[in-house]
Amino acid sequence: MSSTLYPARTPGADGLLVFVMLDMLFFGLMLTAFCVGRVGQAELYAVSRQSLDVDLGMVNTMILLASSWAVAVAVRATALGRTRLRTLGLLLGIALGLAFLAVKSHEYRSKINVGITPLTSEFFTWYYAITGLHMLHVVAGVVALVVAWRVTAAPRTTESIGLFWHMVDLLWVMLFPIVYLL
Repeated sequence: MSSTLYPARTPGADGLLVFVMLDMLFFGLMLTAFCVGRVGQAELYAVSRQSLDVDLGMVNTMILLASSWAVAVAVRATALGRTRLRTLGLLLGIALGLAFLAVKSHEYRSKINVGITPLTSEFFTWYYAITGLHMLHVVAGVVALVVAWRVTAAPRTTESIGLFWHMVDLLWVMLFPIVYLL
């Protein structure tokens, strides 16, 4: 078997893949509970979903997909010893992470300004809980990217941070259609 298809070791720091899988399981449970709530209160969820800004959600999807590409470039550049490309990838990942946070903050602000809070309905309790927890993951990811850029150039550390960042992206790719579109 090719070593590129079956690496000799798990990507990232020891135990990180377990953390990523458990984190994704937790989000999966939250999204499942959201979907169960939607079955029980289909009309409330349908009406509530209409007040979400799908365009901003799509913009954030594109931002995170682009940031994942940038971080993947940085991880590969680190492994190849290409310092400048690594730096560019990390800085682009950081900038796009901050852009995601700015768009999401704008979306929250616009909801709160018209009186839509986590207490508005079950739908919005789940909306704020799921997207808010995801936002905290983005903040943690941006901080980790800054650490990779400013503190360490170790390939394993950069790979670990990249793995976490890709999980954050994958979580959004799962939650965006479930919360915003269905």
